[in-house]
Amino acid sequence: MPQRGRPKKRDRRIDAAIDHFAAMGYAERDVTTVVAELLEAYEGPEAWPFLEDGSYYVVQEALIEKQEQEEKQLLLEHKQEEEQEQQQPVRSSGSLALE
Repeated sequence: MPQRGRPKKRDRRIDAAIDHFAAMGYAERDVTTVVAELLEAYEGPEAWPFLEDGSYYVVQEALIEKQEQEEKQLLLEHKQEEEQEQQQPVRSSGSLALE
């Protein structure tokens, strides 16, 4: 059943942030995670004006940093996989008869 009436004030702020960043292609989960981390780092809900300032500039920077860290992690994992593949001995599928 859909929610009736006006959403609670705390919900409107996160929803506005999600809407703002969804237009830029960010996933709701990422926005929610970053906002929660920033609110915790800046002492709770009183930090909302700071996060909203400058069209969520602080949130945008944190999202970009998170994205860069994820990309670095993927590159590192890919590099490690390639190194493991290179270290494995090459085996032939057929057998050769030696005379």
